[in-house]
Amino acid sequence: MTVATLREVVEPAFAARYGVPAINIFNDLTLEAVLAGAEKAQSPVIVQTSVKTVKSIGADVLAAMWRAMVARVSVPAVLHLDHCPEVEVVKTCLENGWNSVLFDGSSLPAEQNLALTTQVVEMAKAYGAQVEGELEAITGVEDDHGSDDEAERHSLQASLDFIDATGIDVFAPSIGNAHG
Repeated sequence: MTVATLREVVEPAFAARYGVPAINIFNDLTLEAVLAGAEKAQSPVIVQTSVKTVKSIGADVLAAMWRAMVARVSVPAVLHLDHCPEVEVVKTCLENGWNSVLFDGSSLPAEQNLALTTQVVEMAKAYGAQVEGELEAITGVEDDHGSDDEAERHSLQASLDFIDATGIDVFAPSIGNAHG
């Protein structure tokens, strides 16, 4: 089966020092194009959906498209909910088959972010899904989420403590206007 977990895709890439594309899709055409490109390149891929796309198309419709189209490719593929600040949307996506989510509590006070991220990690475990967490926001607005103002920065130790306390599988550190 081509559906892979985030860990199954990220760990070999980290060990062998190569990148894995994570590409947002918006509809059936973009999903088909991303999967076809990954197949042609024989590259694992992380297919990302935004909260806006989930809300406009519906988690059930996106999940049905995902299952139908991913069955036709041979490369490892992950279905990832990107930058979601809403626990209920995370839950809906997990219920519909997403196997990776980024809970983005970066706009919240650190303690609240930690508590909600930990809650999402526990919820995701019940679905066999993995969680990416974020302590600091990147600069910029996407899908009405984020800010053009420079976000608060935390120390390396605060980031390590966040990773340990929440149990996230992947950490999204802020590096300028991107994640590293």
